Amino acid sequence: MDLLYKTDFFKNEVVDKYQTIYIDEIQDYESEWVTIIKNNFLNQNGEMLLFGDQCQNIYERDINTQKSAIFNGFGHWVKLNRSYRTDNDSQLVDLFEKFRKKYMVKKYQDSEVFEKGEVQYSFKFETIKYLSLTASIKKVKPIYYEIIEHIKSNNIVPNDLVILSSSIELLRNINLLLNVNEKTMVMFETNEEYNQIIGDTSKLSSQEIIDREKVNKNDIEKIRRRKKNYFMPNSGLIKLSTTHSFKGLESPTVFCILLKDDNPEIIYTALTRAKKRLIIFDVEDSQYANFFKLNLVKSDGHV
Repeated sequence: MDLLYKTDFFKNEVVDKYQTIYIDEIQDYESEWVTIIKNNFLNQNGEMLLFGDQCQNIYERDINTQKSAIFNGFGHWVKLNRSYRTDNDSQLVDLFEKFRKKYMVKKYQDSEVFEKGEVQYSFKFETIKYLSLTASIKKVKPIYYEIIEHIKSNNIVPNDLVILSSSIELLRNINLLLNVNEKTMVMFETNEEYNQIIGDTSKLSSQEIIDREKVNKNDIEKIRRRKKNYFMPNSGLIKLSTTHSFKGLESPTVFCILLKDDNPEIIYTALTRAKKRLIIFDVEDSQYANFFKLNLVKSDGHV
């Protein structure tokens, strides 16, 4: 499958060519993909611009070597040194930068550094919270109750929030609870759709469930592609998504659920989707627990 996606099927074919080509999220691309686009779709004297963020390299591409797309005839990054999602003096930007410097500078030495003003905690209508919960992928009620409580206490409009995690199973279970009283929009199969495809899993071992998922992978992927195609960020509904699928989008309120095996790129991408409110749930005592406990400042200015 990897070889299939790196094969140039357009070579020697007659295709439309363009004077200008823009590619966003370039950190997700293999260098072969960029070469295929450039060789087949760009006019001889055309311009091709690549946009990306090395710190959002959630697919763990090898972007620090000569094989990287950014070295494939395009040179080094031209750095964006300010945030356009939030104000430069925002405590959100302050948290993003601290996380980036702690976990990513050594790995991505050429990554951008945002300009920051003096953080004015008392004048910003923002919320940043970190909660360590006794919960798991299968036991999500503590997460659900915290989300509902935060929505009610802050009068958050459903359209203004998204719940992000790297685990679809965890998100499915939260969605099941939400759907008792709320309508939601998701980028993955619901529990009902999952059970229709996989069948009753209550008596199956973890390996047996994995095996069934592999056998029915195409049917599951069809549902996910359809949900992504019809996903509307401003649907008026509560949204649930994997961090991978929500990359490139944003929301006024983000509930970010940390898992033990999440890499820094996943966490950084999830955090930076937030525009005003960021609530972080750590359900597996992740490797980032100490960072958030030491660096997170609440909206009232107290640690």
